[in-house]
Amino acid sequence: LPQFTGDAAQSSEFAALLAAGDAAATRGKIEPELAAARVNVAWIVRPDGTTQRQFESPAGSSPLPLPLAPAEFTKLTGETPNPHFFAEHGTTLLELCARRLAAGPDGARSWLVTARAWDAAQLALLSQLTEGKATLAGPLDTTQLLSPDAAIVLIRPLHDWQGIPLRNLRVEYLSDLATRAGESDWRQARLFFAFGLLIVAAVSSVAGLVPPLE
Repeated sequence: LPQFTGDAAQSSEFAALLAAGDAAATRGKIEPELAAARVNVAWIVRPDGTTQRQFESPAGSSPLPLPLAPAEFTKLTGETPNPHFFAEHGTTLLELCARRLAAGPDGARSWLVTARAWDAAQLALLSQLTEGKATLAGPLDTTQLLSPDAAIVLIRPLHDWQGIPLRNLRVEYLSDLATRAGESDWRQARLFFAFGLLIVAAVSSVAGLVPPLE
């Protein structure tokens, strides 16, 4: 999500689409790009934290309000140059990312904010990428092993814009997968680093399979 948001915010093509007068044509070009990147919502947010424009994926989805009030948004962006955080919308966990757009004709620099739902499809993708079983748990749930066959559990707290944990991302590996990971220089952990997911490694009785983290 940060890569997509950063690239879009710096894209001259994206800026041209936003500046175009034909709102329907702009929506028709931007929303398919959101769908391809598995982004559910994109907002253009003014420097004062109010929403200027909004795009949904799939097209025609119910509008989702920006989960931060204007005062919260200006406080966040005033303290953090590249915000990346989580929020809750009903029972759905959202991953959000904000990047500043190029200055407009009046010199003001708005923000592009994107959101991706961490739903069953997202967890299935994480499971596929890491070759483990990805689940979401409550922020106070630090139970290590859910399955008697599990050998390794990786846990990452998912924080809101104020740093308060909303959920824990857990990825479990069965014993045979952990053994193969140890034999292949811990490939799964590298995947977590690549996607910015690995924060805490919680290891059970097969601790010797995990090399020291440098």
